[in-house]
Amino acid sequence: MTRAWTSYASACAFTFLTIISSSFAWAQPWNYDFGSGTGTHDNNASTSFLPTPPSGNARVRIGTQGGSVELRNPGDTRLGSGSEAVLTAPTGASLNKIQWYGFNAAETFTFQTALNISGGTGDIYFFCGNGSCFSDNVGFSSSQVFAGMKWVRDNSGLSLFVRSGSTWSAVTPAAMHNDSVHILELYANNSATTRNYSHNTQQTLAAYSYDVWIDGVLVIDGQAGAGLPDTLDINGFMFYAAASASNDCRIALDDIIYTNTIAAQPLPVELSAFEARAFEGRVELRWRTETELQNYGFEILRSSTGDEWEAVAFVPGDGDRQTPRWYMWTDSLGVISGLLRYRLRQIDRDGGSNLSPERVVQIPAASEGLLLGVPWPNPARDFVTLSLSATHECDVQLEILTLVGTQVAVLPAMRLLPAGRQDVRLSCARFPRGLHLVIARNAHSTRTRFLMLQ
Repeated sequence: MTRAWTSYASACAFTFLTIISSSFAWAQPWNYDFGSGTGTHDNNASTSFLPTPPSGNARVRIGTQGGSVELRNPGDTRLGSGSEAVLTAPTGASLNKIQWYGFNAAETFTFQTALNISGGTGDIYFFCGNGSCFSDNVGFSSSQVFAGMKWVRDNSGLSLFVRSGSTWSAVTPAAMHNDSVHILELYANNSATTRNYSHNTQQTLAAYSYDVWIDGVLVIDGQAGAGLPDTLDINGFMFYAAASASNDCRIALDDIIYTNTIAAQPLPVELSAFEARAFEGRVELRWRTETELQNYGFEILRSSTGDEWEAVAFVPGDGDRQTPRWYMWTDSLGVISGLLRYRLRQIDRDGGSNLSPERVVQIPAASEGLLLGVPWPNPARDFVTLSLSATHECDVQLEILTLVGTQVAVLPAMRLLPAGRQDVRLSCARFPRGLHLVIARNAHSTRTRFLMLQ
């Protein structure tokens, strides 16, 4: 799923291209977003169920105690559009796994993904290293693991543990919550040389150690590698799940980015958000940079098929800056409706360029009468703006509900809402936190959107 290129997290140096990520940086060896397909794998191993990565292999394995791997589309709107991979844990130790191996390897390894752990009790693991455990059905081997993390979902919440030598050590604070989207970043250095990278400020990573960032916060700093021999290349990583008594602990993944180097200097453009919002007859694009270095600007690409892309506009960049900036551009489509895809091509002053992941939007037809745009910002904290579009003058009522149906707010019918677009700004500071449903109604139509309050 091309998320939430939508990162709702804090800006990260390896910035995820959203909505994400949630924090992904451009110009990596490969980006992997699970495409747009659907399906469920619930038995034995497969090297063909997941989309083929840009290099190496992807493998899934489901054991004998239930659970599955699912390509879900549509999925969690907080992760973004397109498909996401959802791994559900077995009841015991017959592991369910998602693995990547055999890609271009090196002694250094940088990894990022958007993830959401939800459901009942169970254990979720992540490992990177080198060895057969990254392509077989059994558990991890300490001698093959460089970095390892474990999330334990129990009645007290979600706890994070890090692999320290041959044991697990608790990470405090874990800075993660059940059923919340987080951005995970790992900088791993199995070389004999200290490496530097930029993450808002300059960071130093000692030899044979790794750092872990969650939502832009350094939660594991300079952790010594677990058991992998020094200077051995890191050529595999995996997630796996276990010990869910009710077969309902799961992890959803999207927008994986991997590179076999560690960024030594600030990246030319750190993009922390990219959103496409569809309205009747137009699409609004918004994106945010955290820093810019020699940024000439952004070419906006559009496609109706995903195969052929057309350059439809250019937005100048800000050259060099160390503070965030929002950009916005509107595609005035007129009577066009249907599915459209958008990408940004970021162009450096020296002519180099990098492509963002796609944003896919459905342009509604004029006959639909009433439209409700994506709430902004989303997640929201104190205020949220709701965009309504009507093809003709009508009465409209807005209602906000929790997912269990509890009414949070209701606005009486808005008499004689004029045709066209109207933005309604609401105070939501006193609303309960969590995922909500926004409903707009008139005499002929009902429209819904999800709203996350943090």
